[in-house]
Amino acid sequence: MATPVPDDDPLSRLVHAPEAHPTLRNWSSTYNCSPELLFFPTTNDEVALILREAVRRGKKVRAVGLHQSPGPIWHSEQWLVSTRHFTQSSFSPATRTAILGAGLVLRDVNPILASHGLALPTMGSLANITIGALFAGPDHGSSAFHPVCAGNARGATIVLPPGEVRRIEKGKDDLFDAAAAGVGAVGIVTEVEWACEEAFGLEVTMEPCRLEDYLDKHDSGEKLWELARSSDYVKLWYYPSPTWSPKSPNTVLWRARRVPLPPAAQETAPTVLLAKLTHALHGLAYFVTTYLFPALQPWLNALLFWLLARSLPKTQTQRGYEAQYMDCGYNQLVNEWSAPLPAPRNQDTAAGARIDYDKAAQSSSAPAAQVLRSLVDLFGSAKGRAIGMHAPVELRFSAVTGGEDLLLSPGAKYGHLLGRRDHADDLVMWFEPIIYRPLNLPTPARFYRFMQLFESCLRSHPACRPHWTKGHFASSEAELARMFGRDRIDRWRAIRDRVDPDGVMWTEWLEERVGSSSAGRAKAVESAEEKRSGRWEDVMGQGGGFQLPLLS
Repeated sequence: MATPVPDDDPLSRLVHAPEAHPTLRNWSSTYNCSPELLFFPTTNDEVALILREAVRRGKKVRAVGLHQSPGPIWHSEQWLVSTRHFTQSSFSPATRTAILGAGLVLRDVNPILASHGLALPTMGSLANITIGALFAGPDHGSSAFHPVCAGNARGATIVLPPGEVRRIEKGKDDLFDAAAAGVGAVGIVTEVEWACEEAFGLEVTMEPCRLEDYLDKHDSGEKLWELARSSDYVKLWYYPSPTWSPKSPNTVLWRARRVPLPPAAQETAPTVLLAKLTHALHGLAYFVTTYLFPALQPWLNALLFWLLARSLPKTQTQRGYEAQYMDCGYNQLVNEWSAPLPAPRNQDTAAGARIDYDKAAQSSSAPAAQVLRSLVDLFGSAKGRAIGMHAPVELRFSAVTGGEDLLLSPGAKYGHLLGRRDHADDLVMWFEPIIYRPLNLPTPARFYRFMQLFESCLRSHPACRPHWTKGHFASSEAELARMFGRDRIDRWRAIRDRVDPDGVMWTEWLEERVGSSSAGRAKAVESAEEKRSGRWEDVMGQGGGFQLPLLS
């Protein structure tokens, strides 16, 4: 409920009174947050007022959209600022640009863009994500020809903690490089200008394959790189499970090529009913394998893949945004990292563009291929089978070019970290294991151990980076330098400290994940550390995971 504000309080000038101690739950229902105040500003001036008062009163502030993140990125015990009233928009089909309010939701935005003959080049799987989160996320699709979504932004309007309203533009302002894909830590974005394309449809083809066929003995990554570029959009769904033979398929290959824009899909009652029934049956099956008989999980994966593969290959044509959506069905706990997938050396024809591998590179292996092999080996081991990892594991791709200068982007350039030159066709590969949470019961402890094993596979390679809005463990200074490069991290921190000298938007989560260049701020955060929830240990249950008595 709204909290009364004294008439002489500057906050009384807000159109909507703030709500006191609301209970907010993220989309996967893995943790709750109850901020001191939740604000609903309607203009940039109101956002500026809230931030000025936060500075004056020593409060911490974060922006929040639809609480979609399965990680605790928007966690705050003090003030949260909702962007729900920032829904203004304008469209320019002639220049193929759109200015969209940060509170607009993709599910609503995409049909409007299509009515103007426009489309966002790529997007993630969630329809219920705000424009602000798409910009700061860093959300991404699965295309070797497009960077993370923020890489398609041309500019933004941002309100800085001292109360300054700024217009920032790509290539002209280092604040843009810090804010785009920058975990919402440098200010509150209220609108974003996007570079769009002509509205398009996608002809989607799904076919079974074997994931191991895209690896070679040197882990060069060349087969993966070629697969990623085999169509406009490509992703893989891997089902770790027993197979009839070493050559049996275990993966669904999803590919889509652009076609003219078709009519919007219409949901029918039988389709909706079938989807609900399918989700209910899946939920029941995952409940049994998650909490009662985990040894059956690999066999359930095999059954689900067999049922899906029986209908493959199949082709359907949808609007571009509809084809990229994915119905998650029920709550999930998700981790995700990117790994470098460099362009093969034989792609360099011009002498001036040739990639130079020196002693620092040590080998021509691609980190993405090495990580993939490690994960396949893990799933096939006795330890992996004991964990009973849920399926499918989603594997996607993004281009580096276009988002290469975004300082904190998991899809930024990485050549210098691998001892090589950057190449225009370099890619990153995304690894996303999913833990399903039927009935929203606490997550078993073995999955906490899996997440430790999963991250160890990626943290052991340079330039592998976490997706900031997914759940992941804290990072050390040495790891941050290996992931992003010391210069990149220091530049981001310097820009952040410049625009937020009082640390109003600096939270415990940021301290753990990105670290701070301010010792005083770090000390203040450390003193509040015991009060915070939202780590993997807290999200998954007391002590790092929940265990039913039957499985103890």
